[in-house]
Amino acid sequence: MRFVAIALTLVVLGGATSPDEIHLKDGRVFFVEKAVGLVPGPGDTSSTKDILIVRGEERTYELAPESFSVEVLGEMTLKDGDGNQLATLRGGFYLRFTPDRTEIFATAYAAILGDTDGANALISGKATGLIIVVTTLDIPDDDDVHIPGIAASLELELKIGVEDNSGAGGVAGAFGDFFKFVGKVNVMLNTTLAPQEFDVPESFLPFLAPGQPTHMVIWESVPNLSGSAVLDPSNEGQVYISARIQGSITLLDTITLTGFIGIDAGVGDGGATIRFTGAVSTQIQFRHYNMVHLRAWFE
Repeated sequence: MRFVAIALTLVVLGGATSPDEIHLKDGRVFFVEKAVGLVPGPGDTSSTKDILIVRGEERTYELAPESFSVEVLGEMTLKDGDGNQLATLRGGFYLRFTPDRTEIFATAYAAILGDTDGANALISGKATGLIIVVTTLDIPDDDDVHIPGIAASLELELKIGVEDNSGAGGVAGAFGDFFKFVGKVNVMLNTTLAPQEFDVPESFLPFLAPGQPTHMVIWESVPNLSGSAVLDPSNEGQVYISARIQGSITLLDTITLTGFIGIDAGVGDGGATIRFTGAVSTQIQFRHYNMVHLRAWFE
């Protein structure tokens, strides 16, 4: 099934206001809405800016035969009497059914106690998840079998007391003088013995963080530490679950505790395996000097 139409999406940085609708002489109508977007900064930092999203009334949808899909997108902001943002929630949910598989994708961002522009929130975090359920057996050749099963990927990030821009202040700056926390969790599992790929729908792109991939791959076997490829290219597929946990805590801008741990468990033709990888360190700063108190690595 194919629906043919014309789509236009334009994102403009700025704080100006615009009418909700723009009517052209030829009868076409475009809708303008104001939203808060993430703008990449130096390194891994980012800041928030008001953006204007212009959408056409007509869009193009390409649907596979015998498929059904649903998209839900939204945003909610709660403010106090001074205009400070008490809470900001935004994200989307995507669901698609086909005869061979079911795909569920969701992404969400939340910020609590931010400035008037939503920046420098005391607590902020984002989560992105993908679940693929394969319902058919696939035998591409005599030596390879892809079985029905589940593949999933989850990424969760959390920040407490971390400013979007160094020295910007706000609630995050005041709290961060005493306590900061940055953490990230990645979980990946696959029971289908085959790589599962997914392209994030175009309508979800404004909800992704800067640098976040729009093409997702759940590998056929245990991934490497970064999750960018399989750990063992010779492994043609295994049932596995993999987790990566990393984070840092800073106390009084003086003591920083940093850690990483990776856990992999898999079952394949070579039998069952389990692997632990990790590193921890402590850094204490005295005036202009840094002293490493403890650093360890295990595998």
